Amino acid sequence: MLSARRKAIVTHVALGVALTIVAFFVARTIRSVLHEQPVMLVGENGMRHWEAARASFARGEGFPYWDRTTCGGGPGLADPESLMLSSLVAGLFDIHGDVMGRWYPTLAATLGILGVYVWCRKSLAIGRIGAFWAGVVFVASGFLSLQASQRMVFVSFMWIPWALTFARLGEKSLRASVLVGLVLALMVYEGGVLSMVQALLAILVVSAPRFFARDGGPRAVSKMLGVALVAFVLVAGVKLFPVLVQLFRWPTRAVPNDSLKWADFMPIFIDKERVEPLVGHRFGFSEYRAYVGPMVLGTAIAGAGISVILSPRRWGLVLLLVLGLSLTRGAYDQTAPFTLLFRGVGFSALAVPSRFVVLALLAIAAAGAIAIDTGLRLAAKQRGLAAVLIVVAAVGAWDCVVEAQKLMKVQGLEAGLPRPDPISRPYSLIDDPRRVQEFPARNVGTMLCERTLDAPHAEGLAIGPVPQARLDGPDVGALGPVHTTQNGYVFTATMSRQAVVHVNTSWDPDWSTNLGVIRAAQNGGLDLLLPAGSANVTLSYKPRGLLAGATATIVGLAGFLALLAWPWLARRGVAKRRSKIANATPAAPPSPA
Repeated sequence: MLSARRKAIVTHVALGVALTIVAFFVARTIRSVLHEQPVMLVGENGMRHWEAARASFARGEGFPYWDRTTCGGGPGLADPESLMLSSLVAGLFDIHGDVMGRWYPTLAATLGILGVYVWCRKSLAIGRIGAFWAGVVFVASGFLSLQASQRMVFVSFMWIPWALTFARLGEKSLRASVLVGLVLALMVYEGGVLSMVQALLAILVVSAPRFFARDGGPRAVSKMLGVALVAFVLVAGVKLFPVLVQLFRWPTRAVPNDSLKWADFMPIFIDKERVEPLVGHRFGFSEYRAYVGPMVLGTAIAGAGISVILSPRRWGLVLLLVLGLSLTRGAYDQTAPFTLLFRGVGFSALAVPSRFVVLALLAIAAAGAIAIDTGLRLAAKQRGLAAVLIVVAAVGAWDCVVEAQKLMKVQGLEAGLPRPDPISRPYSLIDDPRRVQEFPARNVGTMLCERTLDAPHAEGLAIGPVPQARLDGPDVGALGPVHTTQNGYVFTATMSRQAVVHVNTSWDPDWSTNLGVIRAAQNGGLDLLLPAGSANVTLSYKPRGLLAGATATIVGLAGFLALLAWPWLARRGVAKRRSKIANATPAAPPSPA
C-alpha cells in the first residue's frame, strides 16, 4: 500500500499530466488553422531569426550575431526582439521555420494556460474549474491570439503568470525567487523585453498589498525582488548585456501621443466586427483588439466586485487591473503612467500603449474566475444552479476560442517556405521586400527596415550580385574575391596607397578588423580605411557586452544548479556523518553469563 505522502505525489502528478494534455488540446484548438495547413502567416513573425540561425549553422558559421536579412544588415543577438534560444534550437537541430512557426506558439499557449491555472490556484486561492477557465480566456483573448500569430515576441506574454506564481512562492522560498529571475531571463532571450517590463510591473503591483503587511511582508517581498533581479541579470547576461549596450547607444526619446478614453475600452473588449481605427490613433483597430466577449467581461466585473468585498480580498488583482487599463490608455496626460514609464525606459517597443492591455486581460481572466469559483461554492448543494454556472462559463470561454480562430484566419495565409532549401548563392542584397522569411535560405538581404532600435541604417547600398566590398577608385589597388559569412567578411587587398574600402553593409560600432580602421560612411554604410600593401583582411562582428554577458550567464546557471543540488548534498552529508558516528561507537561488552 502507498503511504499518504506517496499517494499525494501520485495524485498531483496525475492531475498535472491531465491538465497539461487538456491545455495542449485547447491551445491546438485555438491555433487549429496552423495545424490543418502547412502555411506561414504573413508578416514578420520571428521566422527569419530561426531561418537565419538554421542557415548559418548549416554553413558552419555559428550563431548569427549579425542579421543580414533586413536594413542592409543590423544587430542580430543584440536586437532586443531577436529570438535567441528558439533560434539556437532551430539552428543546432536544423528545424525548419514552418515547423517552428506551427509548434512554438502552440506549446507556449499550453504553458500560458497552465501558468494562469497555477497562479490562480497558488496566489488567488481559486478552485480548479475557475482557474483553468481563466487560463483559456487569457490565451484565447483577442489580443494574444492575434498578436502571437503575427509576431513571436508576443508569445512571451504568456509567461507572465509563471513570473507572478514564482514571485508569490518566492516570499517564502529562495529557489522560487530564483525562478522568477529565470522566467524574466527567458523573456529577454525570446525578444520579450516588453513582456519582461510588464512582468516586473505586475509583480510590483500584485505584491504591493503584502509589502505593507505587518507580519514580515516588507522583508519577504524585498528579499524576493532582490534575489529575482540578481538571478535575472546573471542568467540573462549573454543576451541582456549586448541589448543594454544598444539601448544606451540609441535611446528612444520621442514620447508617443496615443491616448484612449475610458469609453473606448468597451469596443476593445466586446466588439468582434469592428475594422475602422479608433479616432485619433496611428494604428488600426486590430492593434487594440482584445476581445473577450460580453459574457466574460460581465463575469469579470462581478469578480472584481467580489475581490474587494468578500474575504479573502484580492487587492493585488484589483491593482493589476487598474494598472493595465491605465497604461493601455496611453499618454492622456504628462503624468500618465504610460508617459512616465516610457520616459524612464526609452525603448521603442513600449511605444504602442495598446500592448499593455495584456495586464488588464490577465486581471480580467482571474477576476472572472473568482466570480465563477464563488458562484460554485455558493451553489455547492444546488446541482442545477452549479450546472448553469458551468455552462455559462464554458460558453464564454468557447466564444473567445472561436473568435481567436477567426482572427487568425482573416490575417491571410501564403505558401510555406520552399522545400528543399534553394541553392545558396553568394550573398547579395535584393530590392524585393516580400517574404523576408525566405531570405536566409536564399542567402540574400534587403534594404527594407523595421528596426526596434533608433540606430541609423545604411542607404544606397549596392543591389544585385555584385562584390560586397569595393575600392574608392580603380587606381588605388585591387581586392580579391570577397567571402561573406554570417558575421563578417574575408578578402585579400593589394593597396598601392592608403584608401577606403566600401563594404556593402550597415555600419555598427561593434564591427572590428584585423587591419586598418573602421568608420561610418556618409550613407550609413561601413567603410574600412586600409594602408598600402598586401594583406588578408578580416572583418568580424561581435556585439559589445557578449563576453561579460556570457561570463555572467555561466556564473548564474552554475549558481542555480548548485542551489538545486544543495538540499541533496546536505542530506547526503548528514547521512555520511551519522554513518561515521555509528561506525565509530564501540560495541557494548557482552554481559556475563
